[in-house]
Amino acid sequence: YSLNLQRPYHRALLKKFYGSCERFNVPVNEAFQDLTSNFPFSHPARSPQGGYIVPLEGELRFTFTVESAMHRMMKNITSDSFQNVLHLHYDATRIQPSFKKQVPVLAQWRQAEGNSEDQRIIIEALSKDFMFTLPQFVTMCRSKSMIHTLACRLLPSMKGGEPMRFLALLQMPTLGEYLRYMK
Repeated sequence: YSLNLQRPYHRALLKKFYGSCERFNVPVNEAFQDLTSNFPFSHPARSPQGGYIVPLEGELRFTFTVESAMHRMMKNITSDSFQNVLHLHYDATRIQPSFKKQVPVLAQWRQAEGNSEDQRIIIEALSKDFMFTLPQFVTMCRSKSMIHTLACRLLPSMKGGEPMRFLALLQMPTLGEYLRYMK
């Protein structure tokens, strides 16, 4: 990465990297490799308000990696258990939104009610980076016309594994919808 800290987006990205270090429990010196800067730089500590105070100018170049955290998580997985590797990877890398963030996301979903294209775009975006709980899935299934699309895109991101996916499939309004999903 090459960040110009005069740009707000680059400062926000740097703060996200520090948050990832905290989330994966990786020391910053381990995560930021090959770090160079055109000014005297030291990693910031978390402020009392909870954020990171980063410099407002200068350039940073580094390689960011949380590979050591992934290795620690995978150390007890046998080499023939690919499904467990994927589940651990998804649990670690996908974000489960806090309650404060769930409300605006579900409000946006509700606002898009009746506009299937907008809802499809929301589903596509959410399916990439987020883990869902059964109550969140059930709330989104109130939009009956989108249940099949919700199931296809969000069930792989369901927290709780097979039992929760089974319970989520009970939201299918008809046997035909269920069979269509199972194809």
